[in-house]
Amino acid sequence: MPTIDAAFFPVIVTARPHDDGYGHAYQQAPDGTDPGALRIVRADAVRPGDWYMGDCEQQTRARQGNRWGTHGFAAYPALPVHVDGAVAMEGQSPNWAPDELVMVIPREAIPAPARSYAVGDRVERPITHIPDPKSWFAYRPRAVIQRGTITAVDPDGMVMVAWAGTWAGTTIPDDAPMRHASAADLERERRTFGYAVGDPLTGEFGGGGTVVESWLHWWDGTPMLRVEWTGGTLSIETASRYAPAA
Repeated sequence: MPTIDAAFFPVIVTARPHDDGYGHAYQQAPDGTDPGALRIVRADAVRPGDWYMGDCEQQTRARQGNRWGTHGFAAYPALPVHVDGAVAMEGQSPNWAPDELVMVIPREAIPAPARSYAVGDRVERPITHIPDPKSWFAYRPRAVIQRGTITAVDPDGMVMVAWAGTWAGTTIPDDAPMRHASAADLERERRTFGYAVGDPLTGEFGGGGTVVESWLHWWDGTPMLRVEWTGGTLSIETASRYAPAA
């Protein structure tokens, strides 16, 4: 095998974007993680707590996934949900076919977090929304993130959570994983949409609501919000219609 000389050039990184442009905040696995533990597994074999490190060379082109979605190239702790024949790797974007290949660091190789749950912590879990089939705008079942605030912690570690929004028509598995809400995700959502999922919102005529979902419109990238108003009514709003959360 022929060999060639390699030239190395020092590089100093002075800045980087907040996220990968598709909503995933740039992160890296916690200090002490063994990178040699990296494994290649099927998307449907990824578990909550595994660290997603990227996709692999495969039939699906990089950054292009199931249902016209994209495979992010930022690492993050997985919160996979299996819904409607697809996998939502981070709990809300069903962009993976079950047999696609993923690079992960298994959760067993991730150092245990030093931080435990405390009253006032923001937490999140994935739930599956099944729209009313009688509704004219009914969608297919999909995974969404629900956030809440811890209101009590028992000595044995059990916690009570006040979840934001009731999301009528959702199913919540008994073993649905819960984790701390990422401060980076909250900051990014508020920067992009004016609100983070789980934030309260005051309507134009004084009515109260909760932001339960946010996304960029597929046509022109307009920031959109799904709001659950007091009483349980859901509506879709443009984020610019409301002043940003304080």
